[in-house]
Amino acid sequence: MRHLLTLVLLLTGLQSMAQTKVVGIVQDQEHKPLPFANVLLPELQAGVSADENGKFSYTFAAPAPASVTLSVSYVGKHKLERTVPLQPGKVHEVALTLQDNNLYLNEVEINAKQVHTTNSNSSIVIEQAAIEQIQPYSLSDILLNLLPGQTILNPDLQSAKTINLRTVATDSYAQNSQFGTAIILDGEALSNNTNLQASGNGFGLSNEFTAGNYGTSDFTFSSVDLRQIPANNIEKIEVIQGVPSARYGDLTDGAILIDRKAGVSPWSITARIQDGTNNFGLNKGFKLGPKLGSLNTSLDYLDSSPSTTNKQKSYKRLSTGLLWSTYLDKSRKVSSHLSVDYATSFDTYNVDSEKDNEVVKSDNSQWRLNYRGFWKLSLPVLDNLSYSAAYSLSNQYSYESVYRNAGVQPMSISTVAGVAQGIFTYPNYQAETEVYGKPQRLSFSLNGHKKVMTGAVQHQLSFGGNYSHESNRGQGYEVDPFSPRWKTGSSRGQSRDYAFEQVPALANMGFYLEDMFTTQVSGKKLITSAGIRLDEQFQKWSVSPRISSSLELSERTTLKAAFGLATKSPGLIHLQPKPVYFDYQLLNYYPNKYKENLVLYYTEVVTPDNSQLKAMRSQTMELGITHQKPLYDISLTAFRKQVRRGFSQASNLYLVNVPEYTITETRPDQQPLYAPTGNYSRDFGIYKSYSNDLHTDNYGLELYISTIKFAAIQTSFNLSSTLYYSRFYRNTPVMYAPEKEHFDKEAVVGIFLNPLTEGLEAISTLSTNHHISKLGLLVNFRAQFFWDEWKKNSPASVYPIAYINQQGSYVAIPEGERDSQTFAHLVEDEKRRTSTFQQFVYSNYHLKLSKEIHNLVRLSFYANNFLNHRPEVYDDGDNNYEQLNQSPAFGMELRLTIK
Repeated sequence: MRHLLTLVLLLTGLQSMAQTKVVGIVQDQEHKPLPFANVLLPELQAGVSADENGKFSYTFAAPAPASVTLSVSYVGKHKLERTVPLQPGKVHEVALTLQDNNLYLNEVEINAKQVHTTNSNSSIVIEQAAIEQIQPYSLSDILLNLLPGQTILNPDLQSAKTINLRTVATDSYAQNSQFGTAIILDGEALSNNTNLQASGNGFGLSNEFTAGNYGTSDFTFSSVDLRQIPANNIEKIEVIQGVPSARYGDLTDGAILIDRKAGVSPWSITARIQDGTNNFGLNKGFKLGPKLGSLNTSLDYLDSSPSTTNKQKSYKRLSTGLLWSTYLDKSRKVSSHLSVDYATSFDTYNVDSEKDNEVVKSDNSQWRLNYRGFWKLSLPVLDNLSYSAAYSLSNQYSYESVYRNAGVQPMSISTVAGVAQGIFTYPNYQAETEVYGKPQRLSFSLNGHKKVMTGAVQHQLSFGGNYSHESNRGQGYEVDPFSPRWKTGSSRGQSRDYAFEQVPALANMGFYLEDMFTTQVSGKKLITSAGIRLDEQFQKWSVSPRISSSLELSERTTLKAAFGLATKSPGLIHLQPKPVYFDYQLLNYYPNKYKENLVLYYTEVVTPDNSQLKAMRSQTMELGITHQKPLYDISLTAFRKQVRRGFSQASNLYLVNVPEYTITETRPDQQPLYAPTGNYSRDFGIYKSYSNDLHTDNYGLELYISTIKFAAIQTSFNLSSTLYYSRFYRNTPVMYAPEKEHFDKEAVVGIFLNPLTEGLEAISTLSTNHHISKLGLLVNFRAQFFWDEWKKNSPASVYPIAYINQQGSYVAIPEGERDSQTFAHLVEDEKRRTSTFQQFVYSNYHLKLSKEIHNLVRLSFYANNFLNHRPEVYDDGDNNYEQLNQSPAFGMELRLTIK
């Protein structure tokens, strides 16, 4: 027994001796250790964190790779990547020195870069240096200024912001694209699935609250408002425009991955100023000790109006957060990250004049708790495990007040079907609408990783799942029946109170399996990531296979290809069973005596059935090539993205027999007596429900060229060009009711073909970066060239192809009879045919200047359209001239770093 124990100990010792390791220290330029620095091994989808003394180690499972790339990052430091050759059974010691991330570096990257990551073949990565250079107020500014294919615009915080990736679709098609773009912060999605902040006009159609010419203050049908994500604490952004890893679900149009600053860092105080906008930020990363790790704090406040002289509109935002990072064990195999965030915003629009009096407000607040962990297990079936849990609770309040002066009007207030008395409104009043939302979301995810060898092929297996439960328990939609928002007329379609508690919760779950492996094809290296995803969304299952590959044709040239499917669940705004009320006035007796006034209505209640909705679905294909030279890099990507089953509002006809009543006796100081006549009249109503009718086809080319910094002129160049073409259409005909009811005719409403809409946009952005590192000076010049842009509708007929008759039946119209006088009352306006074309090539020019002073102060200045280049075009439709490009805009930023 003693000899057996000796043998076991000997074998164990030999195995330990045979282990391949990398050990090292992360330090700054003064050779001081950087505690809790992040050390990632991208090829292995693994990573470690340095201890409080900056030391780290990583042990490779056998067989170890021939080399490994260490990607080292630290808050306020320039990221370092180093390739370390490995010898089996050896311990490799490295010292990794990080430089301050400032303008004294020899190279400063201030442009977005297209790179191949474990998340996608064609990711766009935006690092901290690029973010700081554009002086952004929010995530929206970062994306519009740095993402290829986007138009650089002046900072605008007076309306909700979102982003479209690889499409020029408009209207509901664009909203679907935005809704299908996932915003993922620190590993968990910022969902807009439970947003119900919309005004209702009573026909089952929900509209976003609009603040005059400033647009909407909240996006209900698309993504989260990007204004609400401050830029001060963002360290890196990865934009997935193509085929994502199978890990990511509940999306159709890509994802935006946001990593925030975490770790020990000095005090950073930032002030940004623009005409009408002030923004202040405060950040600090504290070292808590060897056992407690680090605590990162952030505070951001913003106050914005259209200008210093225009206070008609205002937007205010306050956000703060804590991020605690530590290890839960002495061997530092279990890392833990816990964040608590609070954010609130106030968006107010106020018009007070002799002709108009309107107020629109949107107030939002949110608490968010997020926990992430990583466990290095080194088990036979599992190398490491990552997991996360998040909970968010929001309070949303939307308010709209509009002055009405239409005199006394009749109004129905019944919430049940049948005959009931109505009321009479005030002669003039402020029509107020209030919507109270209380969205909440609970989500979990679990991801495992395992390295497996099959012969000479190494496989990096990833697998896991996610679950989310979302609901909205707000008070809902509240109106005062005596002061209705819409014109009453016959009081059809007026909204009633509606509690969001009636809306069922939304539960989604998904599972995935993915394999990243490297093989040889004709002696050339082929890296492939193949995965499959299974999702249950709104109680319906879907399967999404995805594959991406890169083939190294030579040391400098790589060919890339990808294909994948993805799905996006409908939101509660699409699924809500909000009742629709049709009110038909039977009697209106108004002698203007309170006790004698009488109005009688017949009400029908229809609850739209949206349970047939399916998840929106996309199919994406990519093909690209990259070529690297000592002086420059170039890449070209072609793609096709098809989106099917987009969410849209469909019209439904509701036919009704309305009973007729008559007054039988009038009485002083009492309401008159009335009775049914026994007769009925035919009437109808049209209400909206949701369907999967929208289809979009997107095609495009993307070209990226970047150069090194040429020492002779201290300048580097970056060129991005995009050509996007989209065609979008509904796959079912649409119903239009004539302006006047014609129950004397057989055809009640018309059915029309939908036009096919096409659009094209070609944009190039040239960025020159003049960087004098010895002076800490950077001058960035960006020129945008708008080569072509157009949108046109196919000549869809304004004549109906079918109609609904008085019995509610669908009747097709022969093609030769569609323009006959029989259906003249159904013919639509020719204005449905619209086309817009860019008349000539034009450009715009922007300048940004930054100066670093002793690594303590950075002063930055920007000037958008600094040449005031605003060419004019004549608009035939409006019969006037329109100026292209925005007016010049100027702003500055002051950042103070206290070490």
